[in-house]
Amino acid sequence: MQTFKPLSLGLTTRCVEYRRRLGLSVTASLYFPFRPAGQGTVWTEMSMWNFLGKEMPEGPLIDEGVVKLRSEYLVRGHAWAPGGSSRALEVVARVGALTKTLHVFGPRRWVGSRAEDPQPFRDLPLDWQHTYGGPGDSSNPLGMGRAPAERGAAHWLPQVVLPGRHPTHPGEAVPAATLRPIDCSWPQRARHAGTYDERWLKEQSPGFADDIDWRYFNMASEDQWFEQPPRGDEPFEFVHLHPQQAKVEGVLPGMRARVFADYGDGTAARLREVPLRLATLWFFPHAERGIALFQGLAECSEDDAGDIHTLLGAIERLDQPRGEQHYLDALQARRHPEHGALYALRETDLLPEGGVGTDPEFEAVTADYQPEGAAVQNARRGAELDVKAAIEDARAKGVDPARLGLKLPAAEPVPSLEQIPEYLARKQAEALNAQVNAAIDAAEALAQAHAKMARMGIDPQSLVHRGPPTYRAAQHLAQLQAAVPQGTGRPLIDVQAIAPKLVKVEALQRSAYLQTAHAQAPAQPLPPERARVLRHAVRQAHSEGKSFAGVDLTGADLSELDLTGADFTGAWLESTNLSRSALKGASFAYAVLAHANLTAADATGADFTGANMGRSILTTTRLVQANLSGVNFSDTALAQTDLRGARLDQAQLHGATFGLADWRSVQADGLLFHKAVLKGMVMNRCQLVQPTFVECDLSGVDLSAARLNTATFVKCTGVGTRFAQASLERAVFVDGCDFSAADFTQARMKGANLRGARLVQARLNDAQLDEADLSESDCTGADLTGATLRGALLIKTRLERGMLVGANLMNAIAQRADLRGCTLRGANLYGSDLSRVQMDAGTVLIAASLDRAKTYPRREPTPSA
Repeated sequence: MQTFKPLSLGLTTRCVEYRRRLGLSVTASLYFPFRPAGQGTVWTEMSMWNFLGKEMPEGPLIDEGVVKLRSEYLVRGHAWAPGGSSRALEVVARVGALTKTLHVFGPRRWVGSRAEDPQPFRDLPLDWQHTYGGPGDSSNPLGMGRAPAERGAAHWLPQVVLPGRHPTHPGEAVPAATLRPIDCSWPQRARHAGTYDERWLKEQSPGFADDIDWRYFNMASEDQWFEQPPRGDEPFEFVHLHPQQAKVEGVLPGMRARVFADYGDGTAARLREVPLRLATLWFFPHAERGIALFQGLAECSEDDAGDIHTLLGAIERLDQPRGEQHYLDALQARRHPEHGALYALRETDLLPEGGVGTDPEFEAVTADYQPEGAAVQNARRGAELDVKAAIEDARAKGVDPARLGLKLPAAEPVPSLEQIPEYLARKQAEALNAQVNAAIDAAEALAQAHAKMARMGIDPQSLVHRGPPTYRAAQHLAQLQAAVPQGTGRPLIDVQAIAPKLVKVEALQRSAYLQTAHAQAPAQPLPPERARVLRHAVRQAHSEGKSFAGVDLTGADLSELDLTGADFTGAWLESTNLSRSALKGASFAYAVLAHANLTAADATGADFTGANMGRSILTTTRLVQANLSGVNFSDTALAQTDLRGARLDQAQLHGATFGLADWRSVQADGLLFHKAVLKGMVMNRCQLVQPTFVECDLSGVDLSAARLNTATFVKCTGVGTRFAQASLERAVFVDGCDFSAADFTQARMKGANLRGARLVQARLNDAQLDEADLSESDCTGADLTGATLRGALLIKTRLERGMLVGANLMNAIAQRADLRGCTLRGANLYGSDLSRVQMDAGTVLIAASLDRAKTYPRREPTPSA
């Protein structure tokens, strides 16, 4: 379920079920400071939870999350003595038409049958510990006054009591008096919980008992319940609940929350409003803050509300309602395929004008992410100085600075969250306009250049750089040395000092060539005569055992040569023809083989570590047991390549084509296959550590006995893929993977995530699927005979006509699974959760073990009306 809401609105949900009907209880929260009428404002949800974490270290439980029939208010705080000391005082809480008074005393004991005078106090928590109760009192086991804590100890009186209900002797019980929530296990609330017995288990679970009294969800005492839900603009005041002020008062912010549920498919919205009412008010008078909780029930037909695609929350002033079309437009804007995320940052369409005040805590947090004023000013001044220097330099050279556009643009203010969508849209338009203009200018300049070269008889393609870099540090250094005048005293250039820098420049160019050679225009083959001479020289040198490490063999014709064991480490072999050559055991580590032709070459056992083989042709090439770690295979043709037993750690496969390549027993770490067509490949017994397959077609691929632990498959198709005896522990199949008719026989898939996958008629015989997640997957007609699924998740899994003969589903959770026509003969269902599974006359449970299995409830609940 997706949620859109402003930062100032809290939004929580809880699925509920009652008398076979389902609903989604929605709670929307507003966090507000105490303000007079007409000045209501709200702060952020983040600040609310931070505040509650400090105020309620025991846990910020402010609501049960279930719609109430009666609205209520609660107060958390201390009684504060005026002037810093008092023996007794009166606390008053007044919210709308409700008023509650508490009498608060300092510590006092029973002396015989007489209560001694109270001792002075400064402040006292208005909690359950200081009102009547104590051990043995089920209505308040935390309290005081019922009896002495220990035999012979002082018998203290309760310090907080209701007016007119003061205890008159040590044994007198009086009602507990507080403004805080009542524990749900205490009789004041537990008596409303309903009956949870065998009948409930079989007919009503996991919903609420049909005799529940909805007053159970009211947390406050009954004298804090409203007859009618508050509007949201009622006045309130609190006496002796603030450390400095005898009375604090204000008015509720005059706002309401609105929530809309979208039952569409994520594209076409079907919006329905969730009717909310103000259900709970929390006050923290010492901090002058409050929380308003609005609640409502959304219709749903699934027990996890899976049929609700999106919730949209908003805040309105009571006198400024907005139409449903406004919120439909707001939702559609946030679903814009390109700018939706930006519109989600803008909140004005979900907030009342002027309704969000300055939130001190939120401002303090966001201040850490604002650019420092001094730093920005310093950068601006530095830019001004740079522009000024450039202007002076232009004038000194007789150039008009205005013609060069030497002017510092005006400082642009940092956009707010509300301005970001328009700001980025404007910047994107400016960038696009600049790109278009630049493209037009470039096209015009190119056309002019081509026309000029045509007039001069020059072929433009002859000017395109091809092949390796031509820069040589030694040549450059020699030129510099030759240019230094002799006998003129101190040289103008320290040649020896810059020599290391020149060497570094050459090294950087060589490294860049190794990384990017495949992306540039391919080098041309050598002219026939030069190719013949070089071919003869290479053959002769190899026969003499010489090394070709670092040698430039670009464009050479080395086809059909026996170069077994040759050393081409770091060599440049771009566009080289090595087809049908014998390259067994040769070293091509960090060599450039981009655009090379290795068709039918035999490079068994060769070392290609770190080589660039981008856009090379490897059709029918033998790379058996070759080391291809770190090789760049970008846009490489690997059709029918024999890679049996090769190592491909961290190899780059972007844009590579695979055909019917043989990857048997390949070992690789960290491979990424992106939109690759792997149909028909043979990859059995390969060992791929953490491979990732994104939008790949693995149909018919043979991965039997492969080791693919922690593999990730994203939106992949693998119809008929063979995973028999493969290891896929903790593998992940997400975003609608389709492996229908795939063979997972005896596969080890412990902890695998197959949620939502399509496994129609897949073979999972004897597969190990312990703790795997197959929830919502489609296993229609799948064969899981003898499979182990201990502790597996099969929630809403479709197993119609499936075969689970002898399968072990001990402690599996199969809630709402579809078992129609499913054969579970002899299956172990011990301790499994089969609640609400769908079965029919074709479901076979003969000889199945159902000991301790949860088989209730069996009927489907009714969607909420």
